Amino acid sequence: MRVSIIAAMTLCGRIGPGFKGSPIDRAFLEEMREKTKASLIGAGTFRYQGCEMKGARGRVPEDRIRAIITTSGEIPLKSRQIFIDGPRPLIFTLKEHVPRLLQLLKGPAEVIGCNSNRGQGGISLDEVFNYLDDMGANDILVEGGAVLNYNVMKSGLCTDLYVTISPKVLGLRGAPSLMDGPEPLGDPTLDLELVDLRHSTQSGEVFLHYRVLKGAR
Repeated sequence: MRVSIIAAMTLCGRIGPGFKGSPIDRAFLEEMREKTKASLIGAGTFRYQGCEMKGARGRVPEDRIRAIITTSGEIPLKSRQIFIDGPRPLIFTLKEHVPRLLQLLKGPAEVIGCNSNRGQGGISLDEVFNYLDDMGANDILVEGGAVLNYNVMKSGLCTDLYVTISPKVLGLRGAPSLMDGPEPLGDPTLDLELVDLRHSTQSGEVFLHYRVLKGAR
């Protein structure tokens, strides 16, 4: 299985709040969605962005999975086009939240109950990705936010990292970074291998593709 984290960030490593890449970066994200079988986004990012996970030209491929993961079981429903247009999204949550979510949603999404992550809090990502793999999604795009990015990388599931560096700085203390978690990802860092580097003279952005080295942990 190939699991790729994708994100745009400022020069100071922030991915929010209020920050987004250029239209060129947006087109790259949509291209990556077209090339992969599924997208997974954290509920916090979904609440803030209301992401529909569309592909090129604003279309939603009928055979592509769009999934949201929420530990709390809290999902905003009002005026969210993802529950109206395209195939039903998947919502991964803890088993205890499934009855309430089913009652709230009443049909526009499929709710999947998962176990917690071995007593560490959060959802078992192994269960989430195994479920997606069983559905035929063997190439998955993780679209943030910072905590989900961290957990996927920490779990050892991530194989690739796509980062767009924007010619902007934020400088806001406490703003989400590319990955946020309670402890270092490696000893103390996690080694990556550069696969590709390109830049846009029009937007001033740098597009980086890294591969996570096996055994780096």
